[in-house]
Amino acid sequence: MRYFSISSTHDLGIIGKYPQTMLRQGYDPTSKNSSRNLKYSEFPDFLPELELEIDANAVPTNFLERAEATFGIIVDTDFREILEQFTLPHHHFYPIKVYHKGNLLKYFWLHFIVKDIWKSIDIEQSLVRIQNSSNANNRVVLPIFQKEYLEKLYDYFMVSYEFKLLPEKIVFNDKFENLDLVNLDFLHDTPLISVKLKNALEEGKMNGFETKLFKPLNATKYTD
Repeated sequence: MRYFSISSTHDLGIIGKYPQTMLRQGYDPTSKNSSRNLKYSEFPDFLPELELEIDANAVPTNFLERAEATFGIIVDTDFREILEQFTLPHHHFYPIKVYHKGNLLKYFWLHFIVKDIWKSIDIEQSLVRIQNSSNANNRVVLPIFQKEYLEKLYDYFMVSYEFKLLPEKIVFNDKFENLDLVNLDFLHDTPLISVKLKNALEEGKMNGFETKLFKPLNATKYTD
């Protein structure tokens, strides 16, 4: 199955103005229930609080720039309804407050966790690339070996931001659940969607996002 990175668009013809969103005045991002206190790999035992303001000259879109939230995605009800028709990992849709020109709009922050994604990756066939941040030709390709090995590489090379750790080739094994929404832990911090979900979003005329084929994911044994 082919997968695509999904992220908010900067196309002014769609969003009207960039940045599209900002933290709402009066919202305290340091409060105990704020999005800053959420962990990427676990669901909170509290209801997360996030308040955003869509710029008066910007357009409310189905998929919204996530601003303060560093992971997950922010979507409206129409986008959520399409997502719920597909195979999703463990997830929660948390209602958040989004305002535009004084009006409170209905949006959700989707936090999803792909459990044991490393057990679904064919380690022997998958590769990573260590690449200089300012010179793409200065790079080396290495086998993954194991998650712990990559974590050590990440800690060693990425501390100065001089180098990037990037997926070169990712192959899923038979343990992969054919999810329509995926993340690859620290290998790739942008959510991935299946081609089936991408097509459904486009057919539903959802807006506010852009997609790009995720070339490192070599899953040719799966069909679309």
